[in-house]
Amino acid sequence: MQSASGEFLNSNSSEIVDLFINIDRAFSSSCIVAIDEVLGSRTCRCYECVAIMEALGGKRWTEMSKATLNGLHDCFPLLGAAAMHCFLPAFMKASYSDCELADNISYNIVNYFLLANYVYLSPTELPPIGDEFDGAPSRADEKPLRRNLSVNEEVIALFTQPQRETLTRYFEFYLKNIADEMDKADVMAVLGQAWLRFDR
Repeated sequence: MQSASGEFLNSNSSEIVDLFINIDRAFSSSCIVAIDEVLGSRTCRCYECVAIMEALGGKRWTEMSKATLNGLHDCFPLLGAAAMHCFLPAFMKASYSDCELADNISYNIVNYFLLANYVYLSPTELPPIGDEFDGAPSRADEKPLRRNLSVNEEVIALFTQPQRETLTRYFEFYLKNIADEMDKADVMAVLGQAWLRFDR
């Protein structure tokens, strides 16, 4: 991914302001997810999972600081559907309000909504020795991954039509202003999904 610069934020400020207004209108600011529901059905209580629970549990998305969101920029595969739906607008706004966060967060949002994405396996979810799991590339810390085809459907079912329209405009802005040639195929794949289509 190309490095985001202040120029793209400044030169597209009016478009970003309009997008932020749509995000505020489409997503409820009163949404709260209980701490024990942040990870959904996941039972892992490793350090990383507990840190995510404590950072998001019982809070509104409008309360999230940029520093907190930046620290959680790769947490999406670990979130339950309710938490992903609740806190997505915070990450969306943060990613287009700060140059560094634009790189750290925006592509992770795109990647989450790819149909064949992957989730990280926690230590308690590792398959027995000898069992196979999807041979996907791992993160830098080499945590194993498995293909995830269901969580996204749970999240997608929670989005209202105004939220889907706002997400579409978010991805279109990313495609136009941030994505490099390698990223564009992924963004277009997300935009091509039926759940994001609507009559303009």
